[in-house]
Amino acid sequence: MARNREFDDALDELKMLHDAKNHDYATAENPYKNLEGVSRIGIQPWRGIVIRLMDKFERVEQYCTNGELAIKSEGMEDTFKDIAVYSTLAMILFRKEQEKNRDLTDAEIDKALVERGEGKEWEPPSFPDSPEWDLPVSPSLFPVDNKHNSDDTTQQLTEVERGKDAENDEDKFWAKEIEKRQEDARRAVMRWRENGAIS
Repeated sequence: MARNREFDDALDELKMLHDAKNHDYATAENPYKNLEGVSRIGIQPWRGIVIRLMDKFERVEQYCTNGELAIKSEGMEDTFKDIAVYSTLAMILFRKEQEKNRDLTDAEIDKALVERGEGKEWEPPSFPDSPEWDLPVSPSLFPVDNKHNSDDTTQQLTEVERGKDAENDEDKFWAKEIEKRQEDARRAVMRWRENGAIS
């Protein structure tokens, strides 16, 4: 399909307009410096651009209603260009905000829980006490009268078997602890989404 030359030329104009205005407001390190300034008063940068767009659309509405603009130095074509550039920048900053929300790590979720008063500082869990075994008395060197002993003798656990049981208890404890923390984090994220804190 053939390219729309007029559309491509218009995009080139928008890029030149953006570069010219960006030279006065942004820096090489941060091309969105002037747009992100609203974050200092608690406004997300892309929402700040939406406010600027609303002003531009007010001019468009005025022209559609009255057939002229109060400020003659900026014509309708200039207004349309500003709307196109602002919309593109808003889209870019909106994407960055969404990516930042998706990149929340487990540690950040835990920290946010504490800051919101919905959790507590993590403390190392105490290890379960090793099970206490009733070990049978070592066999006597003297003969034993079998008449006074039961035929069903208790099986003696070796040191290896006791160590294996202790490891199993510790593994079960950590598995339950990890499952509990994952469930707490999942519920916290769901609450934030319901409250509109994240999307």
